[in-house]
Amino acid sequence: MKQVLFAFTLVLLTSTVQAQHFKWGAKVGIGTSSLRSESIESPSALRLSIQEAKIGYYAGLFGSFNRGSFLLQPELLFNSNRVDYSFRDFKKPTIIDTIRTERYSQLDVPVLLGAKVGPLLLKAGPVAHIHLNSSSGLTSISGLTEKWRSAMWGYQIGIGLGFSSRMHLDIRYEGNFDKWGTHIKLGGQDFNFSQKPSRWLVNIGYAF
Repeated sequence: MKQVLFAFTLVLLTSTVQAQHFKWGAKVGIGTSSLRSESIESPSALRLSIQEAKIGYYAGLFGSFNRGSFLLQPELLFNSNRVDYSFRDFKKPTIIDTIRTERYSQLDVPVLLGAKVGPLLLKAGPVAHIHLNSSSGLTSISGLTEKWRSAMWGYQIGIGLGFSSRMHLDIRYEGNFDKWGTHIKLGGQDFNFSQKPSRWLVNIGYAF
């Protein structure tokens, strides 16, 4: 995480010195997850199913280095999310599903390259998801453990529209390279879900 923050700071300082047009500011937004209903089962007769992924919220800072029609835009965003699961233990006499909630927060670090096309700005680039903390109802399940990776990687593609020299709107699609559930072990084994999570992101930014 220290390396990421150092790289972000270095980009901002280099941009400030070299750029003819440099801006920085703050932004807030929401993200809708595409996680669909899916189940994994362990040999010890446990079943965990994705019930619903809630809308997430994020806020943070961005820098914008413009040269002609091109742009470099690194960001630091605090991101909060929630996923609901249903759990069943088939060994119990009364078999019922219980709902367990997992909340987690990340520091998202996208570094986007952009090109202006008419009134729109096309953007694309990698994003790092740095795990900060989590609280989970899954940890009370016997035979289930969680261990989040320190960082995971994905990408973002989107368009931006400026309302003024200070305010802009971004709409982005985010994909990820890892399958969902890499942090979960069920019955002592890895049982990752088959899908890679993705999100639609909408945010409003304001340059100071």
